[in-house]
Amino acid sequence: MESKTIQKSFVDLLQFPVPDFTATHLTALESLSLPYELTLKGYTSRRDLSAKNYLHRSLALQLQQNGAPKIFHGVIDSVTSLHFDVLNKKQHYQLIIKPAMAFWAYRKNSRIFQQQSVIDIITLIADENASVDVAMYDGKHCSTAPSWSATNIRKEALVEHYPALAYCVQYNESDLDFVHRLLSQYGIGYYFSFDQKNHYLHLFDDSRQFLKSADNLLLSSQSAKQSQAYSAETTESLAVSTVIARDYSAALSHLSLRSQVTAGQTIANLQTMLYPSHTSTLQETQKIAQRVIQREQCQAKRIIAQLNRCHLLLGQHYAFYDEVDSIDSNSFYLATLETKVDDIEKLNTDTHQRVDVSITALDSNRRYCPVAIHAVPKITGHQTATVVGVGDSIDVNDKAQVKVKFHWEQSTVNDTLCSAYIDVAQPAAGEYGWQMIPRIGQEVMVFFEEADPNRPIICGSLHNDLHRPNDSLPENHTKTYFRTHTQESSNTNDGHELCFEDALGSESVYLKSQKDLNITVANRFQNSVTQKRHVTVAGQQTTAVCHGALTINAATEIVMQVGGSQLKLSGAGFVLNSATIQLQTVGNQPGKGIARQGDSHHCPTITDQQPHNGGPVLKGSNLVWINGQPAARKDDPLHCDASQDKINQNIAGLIIDGQPAGYETAKTEHGGTVTQGSPNVFSAAPTTAIDWLAFSER
Repeated sequence: MESKTIQKSFVDLLQFPVPDFTATHLTALESLSLPYELTLKGYTSRRDLSAKNYLHRSLALQLQQNGAPKIFHGVIDSVTSLHFDVLNKKQHYQLIIKPAMAFWAYRKNSRIFQQQSVIDIITLIADENASVDVAMYDGKHCSTAPSWSATNIRKEALVEHYPALAYCVQYNESDLDFVHRLLSQYGIGYYFSFDQKNHYLHLFDDSRQFLKSADNLLLSSQSAKQSQAYSAETTESLAVSTVIARDYSAALSHLSLRSQVTAGQTIANLQTMLYPSHTSTLQETQKIAQRVIQREQCQAKRIIAQLNRCHLLLGQHYAFYDEVDSIDSNSFYLATLETKVDDIEKLNTDTHQRVDVSITALDSNRRYCPVAIHAVPKITGHQTATVVGVGDSIDVNDKAQVKVKFHWEQSTVNDTLCSAYIDVAQPAAGEYGWQMIPRIGQEVMVFFEEADPNRPIICGSLHNDLHRPNDSLPENHTKTYFRTHTQESSNTNDGHELCFEDALGSESVYLKSQKDLNITVANRFQNSVTQKRHVTVAGQQTTAVCHGALTINAATEIVMQVGGSQLKLSGAGFVLNSATIQLQTVGNQPGKGIARQGDSHHCPTITDQQPHNGGPVLKGSNLVWINGQPAARKDDPLHCDASQDKINQNIAGLIIDGQPAGYETAKTEHGGTVTQGSPNVFSAAPTTAIDWLAFSER
């Protein structure tokens, strides 16, 4: 279908860095969710101009058609010197004009955003790039550089809520690529509007909210003069009808992050799966699946046409008619719009010339979602980073996560804003697993789950010039150790340590506790020492057997020594050496010297009631000796001039070879008393029995 309908058009330069520039050709390419690009050709009589007179300068022009104006505004990105018209003495140029947003492509960055929404991030980037839009050159005819910042962003068409993101990484991406990736991921599109002084970025997330234009576009008609199109074609194509999005989050390990979305009207069941979906909650997974199906479906029905109307706008609904093919009125919105105006000079001198406008329009009933131009960048290898945090030693949350600063992160300080809390891989994790928290300042190795920069995991730590191996190497290469450091201690030797020495002939295991060592055994604790065991206690030692007995076995002897006193127990006997020996138990009763063989006694009377001289203890224990003499016991005989006497009183509870022990002042059978006892071995009446029993005869 071809139409020769002519519309009067012309171009006015409203703002231009060179006053005598004459435009000859214009091509304007506009697309949803892409920066527009204007190609302007023209000439000037000045030959003394250089690129600095054009580059990074604002330009505004107005395209009019039958009194209906359309304004473009932008910034000159490049200038090409084409040729010099010798006859007319004119220098011809080609200029490329783009929005200020396009210059974000020149600014590449790697950084981490925390607790900011996607809209907050875009606003921040816009303001950061505004700082570079300053006057770069001085010149008589140079206009100032454009002023464009976040104030030029229009957000009124956003209907969704965008929560703050805990962790969002821009990795080795230009600001423009990063913003495009975020907008696509969250289903946000954009287009531009213009006035004579500036251009404006309009964000939207529901194309169904576009304004409806009053213009109705007639693609074909029975009358060629009424048709507004040179050519038009409507295409309907198959598209993915079902999307399954899946992911996993350790914070929601009990949930399956799976969402399946199916388009309402489908011809064929075409299914695709998205993993990972780069989501951490079920709600996010559902939204990403919905956006993917919208992205696939919105292109399924489209109109491609060439029109002769140049004042069409992106971000509006238009009613399309086709009388020839008997197609009913349908609402479409423009996805791309290309305007070509040739020989502007003739148009401006009132010569009729055709304006070519090519469009791609999408079905208004299908919600728009921008194409994913840039995928999430991948970090396929490992990286190192430095642990950061509050304080001097350890900063960890309740999930055993720490913060790090990557070497590519742009901040100049090592603080908690460098990264969010990230996972630390353990040899075994969980309540019965392993826990090792990297310390602030340590260098750690980081890998990225699914190569996603937004999912770092610490997998180990490394030595560096500040954290060197604690032992001299390679001299101590046979040592394997696990060593900690006491928090906030300035002494590097403070901490716990478990060390294994594997040098042949010097094999050993070293265990050090900086303060307390607590061992809990639920059932049985057994030590087996092949050669020697030595225990040194600098303070006190207490052994308590709460239930049962305490048994100590030795093959040759048991020796206990305190100062000059010694207790020795061997297979040959029991030897107690001390300056003073006192046997006393609870009750704190006065001590009595234990009687020995040879100790004297007093015998006042016998049956004839006459006093008799008492003599020594005649016999004692064969096995228990005190001060070189056998210990005396109850019923042991005593010498008496008349007849033999015997000990008749004893220390209750102190048993020597099966008999209670005798003691100084003990009563005798004749009514006398033992008058002598050991000067340094004493005993009070015990509250519990003490049985001195030798293992063998002396």
